[in-house]
Amino acid sequence: TIASSGDVGQYTSIALDTNNYPHISYYDNTNHDLKYATWNGYSWSWIIQTVDSSSYVGCGGTSIALNTNNCPYISYNDGTNEALKYARRNGSLWQIQTILNYWGGGGAYSSIALDTNNYPHISYYDHSYYPPSNRECGNLKYARWNGSTWITETVDSSGTGVGYSLGQYTSIALDTNNYPHISYYDNTNHDLKYAK
Repeated sequence: TIASSGDVGQYTSIALDTNNYPHISYYDNTNHDLKYATWNGYSWSWIIQTVDSSSYVGCGGTSIALNTNNCPYISYNDGTNEALKYARRNGSLWQIQTILNYWGGGGAYSSIALDTNNYPHISYYDHSYYPPSNRECGNLKYARWNGSTWITETVDSSGTGVGYSLGQYTSIALDTNNYPHISYYDNTNHDLKYAK
């Protein structure tokens, strides 16, 4: 058991470093924080860190990847601000960026992968609600860091409209040319989809 204080362990993601040690991102539902745990070969207890505590962060999913130096990169949802966020550990500190932020939409169900330059690529679900019915609609989106800025694209919006939803539960992988491949769920048609 890695952590047991309160309600902890939702929306986990795991990656292994070059020593085959696990690194885990997860949501602390008691404190509404994004947490990170890693194994040092001896004990879990002192290597649990709060990455972001700005309220309801990580509740829409977390995803972790490690660069070539075993540095963790985490994509996650900020449920309070409806934002897609990204955290990278630099030494003992966490650097946090907001990739996109607007009311009624956000970066839920994100997945992260690193290319050969250690640049992050993130797939995510971009959703909105239409009053007064508050019916959800959403699309599959993709964001990548080019070394100086974030570039975002709509991957699949084939069913755009009130009540139509696709792009949930995304997972991303990069091929040898750093091209993204994304699997995701079409909630309207109840289908598994793939984009590349």
